[in-house]
Amino acid sequence: MFNKAKAVTFIVNDINTTEESYQRYFGYQTTLKSTVTEEIAASWGAPAMTGKSMLVMQPASSDLFYLRFIESDPVDGYTPLTTEGWNATELLVEDPDLLASQLEESPFNIIGMPRNLSTDGHVRAMQVQGPSGEIIYLTRITGKRKNMYSCAQSNVDRAFILTIGTNNFDDTVQFYGERFKHNVLSFGKTTIRVISKAMQLDAETLYPMKIAQIGNRQNIEIEGYPFKADNKPRHNKQLPPGMSLVSFEVPSLQALELDWQLSPRRIDDDFYQNAKVATTIGTAGEWLEFIEL
Repeated sequence: MFNKAKAVTFIVNDINTTEESYQRYFGYQTTLKSTVTEEIAASWGAPAMTGKSMLVMQPASSDLFYLRFIESDPVDGYTPLTTEGWNATELLVEDPDLLASQLEESPFNIIGMPRNLSTDGHVRAMQVQGPSGEIIYLTRITGKRKNMYSCAQSNVDRAFILTIGTNNFDDTVQFYGERFKHNVLSFGKTTIRVISKAMQLDAETLYPMKIAQIGNRQNIEIEGYPFKADNKPRHNKQLPPGMSLVSFEVPSLQALELDWQLSPRRIDDDFYQNAKVATTIGTAGEWLEFIEL
């Protein structure tokens, strides 16, 4: 029912530092600087976001994928990778080892050094926290795996995996699999060291994992928690912190038959370009924005 993630929205502490960091170290380019309008904030069901500074950037490959950053105050009690909902954005990169050396003295904090995630060496990844603590996975895909995931067309390219942490694994799998009719692949149980470290668990703790293939060589990775996680705390009437919201393109909002924060309506600005837009909240508390094209 939807087959492309257009943008990932992060809440950040300082939008100028964010812009400079993603330009310098990731090669991302600024496409829009503005403020959140009352109309956009109402569509999200987060009216207190009105007037906040907003920045939209895209990779040098110009792949029609965007990172959107909105400046807001930090939320007390929020620690990345310890709550339900959107956890991390995984970007394709050309060379994670070279990138790791370039990030050593940067605002990006490396929380997982480059290592192979496949026995054939064709998937190699690292993990970082951005200037505001946002979680970014950086992954190189080579060999036959390019057929499934594609590969980077610039030093740091578009997102190809969006990860969700959930207490209700089966419900979340059903939501993205049966509810939206996406093909779901099972990866059994695996270690996720950055989450275990954030939760102060043994590094070998196992997490059930499945991937919903949404199309356009993009995937939603569903990670079941072996512990009880809280929903993301957030400021009243604002978006949740960290990886806040993911925007998907759809042919029809009506066909989704979802409970909306606000009924679908057209938004005429440089990002939405008069498309009809609506936002909902998923089974793990993840916020999803759908843009009808």
